Amino acid sequence: MTDFSNFEYIDNEEIENYRGSTNDFIGKKFSDTIFRSCDFSNMDLFETTFEDCEFYECNLSITSIRHTGFRGVKFRDCKLLSLDFTKCDQFIVDFDFKKCLIQGCSFSDMKLNKLKFVESTITDCDFFDSNLQSADFRGSDLYRTNFQNTDLRKANFKDAKNYTINPSSNKIEKAIFTLPDAMELLKEFKIVIK
Repeated sequence: MTDFSNFEYIDNEEIENYRGSTNDFIGKKFSDTIFRSCDFSNMDLFETTFEDCEFYECNLSITSIRHTGFRGVKFRDCKLLSLDFTKCDQFIVDFDFKKCLIQGCSFSDMKLNKLKFVESTITDCDFFDSNLQSADFRGSDLYRTNFQNTDLRKANFKDAKNYTINPSSNKIEKAIFTLPDAMELLKEFKIVIK
């Protein structure tokens, strides 16, 4: 299926190599749909809903996700650049990422408990004032990603690297970190470790 203009609801489809126009998906609902090697860059997904969908090797660069709903959505080996997740439908936010490139995205002021960012590269992203209790960042590279006033209690940073988390301005009780990267948590205290 490549022409979505006559459909409002798409269920149980597999869509490959899709390269559509900027507004093909506006207001559509996708359920149990698999997207493979699709290019959504510069598209407008205004009021689009994805429920129990999977994205494999897809490009979501500079994609507008205003009032977009994500429920039970999996992103695998995808590229997500400059997305403002704070604009998506906050009542339908349930997704996870594995081996994705996530760059320049905002997840601020969001409730993202138990969200998974496994083995991903998360660069220049913002998590200001977010609730990330029990989130999973295992094996991810968090270079220049910002955590400020963020609830990271019980979050898993096992084998994660390049994170900068100030324990004084974030809640990190019972979060999991591994050495040697866990030493970065002490950087803000300006202490000398020998």
